[in-house]
Amino acid sequence: MPAAAPSAVPAAHPAPSAAANQFSSEQAAKAHCPGETVVWVNLGGSKAYHTAGDRYYGKTKHGAFMCQKEAETAGFHAPGHRPVAARGSAAKPK
Repeated sequence: MPAAAPSAVPAAHPAPSAAANQFSSEQAAKAHCPGETVVWVNLGGSKAYHTAGDRYYGKTKHGAFMCQKEAETAGFHAPGHRPVAARGSAAKPK
């Protein structure tokens, strides 16, 4: 008896527990937020998002496609633009 083929292979590597507004395909994200910018969010810790044309767009190991507005509301940011609170503003001990 032949082995059953998987029913679907995701286009990207979504997080194991992706939220309702996170998508494994760019097309699904575009359908969720038509007319808005779709970004690839890095779920692996940096909380950065990447736009189409960026070398990491759809490429990081743990990520998902999201609407940019929803990504920003969820705390994601453009690369190199971390929120001030996340930069560790506390002084280093001497």
